[in-house]
Amino acid sequence: MEKPVTALSSCGYHIRRAVLEDKDTILNIMNISWNALTDKSLFIPDAPAFVGRILTHDGFGLLALDFTGTPAAYLLVLYPGLLADNLGRDLCFHREQLLQTAHLESLAVLPAHRGHHLQQSLINCALLQVGTSHSYCMATVSPQNIPSLKGFQACGFQIQAKKEKYGGYMRYILLKSLKQQ
Repeated sequence: MEKPVTALSSCGYHIRRAVLEDKDTILNIMNISWNALTDKSLFIPDAPAFVGRILTHDGFGLLALDFTGTPAAYLLVLYPGLLADNLGRDLCFHREQLLQTAHLESLAVLPAHRGHHLQQSLINCALLQVGTSHSYCMATVSPQNIPSLKGFQACGFQIQAKKEKYGGYMRYILLKSLKQQ
């Protein structure tokens, strides 16, 4: 059984493992964050069934709560295996590398909680968990979403490619190797 994730970020937010009962909370954060965007192409919300699949068997989620216990942000991690949309395929990964790849699939911070480095705190907590079983962590980010890109880069992700994803949206494909150097 995987070790539960619990952490206190440097800004006083508590991060815990999300469970299926958190699905509506995650979808709510996702929708509020998307609705607050002027440019809706910066973030593509996930379908409820996909979020449920990640929370139950294809990955895991993290939820950040403020000091009152109010949800502030989430992150979803997917273990894509050999699925056709494994981002490793965009980098010509071979079979063994694909099986060792995890995706930071979706992350959103409510507008009222931005500026507290929650994105980086969530990413770092996820990397600790992913690194126990996988060698690579990947993500996508819109080239116009500079704050998100900088957050990923601060956590050690590097741009590997720029491609159309998600029905025609340009995205950077980011990679972080979790192998011990």
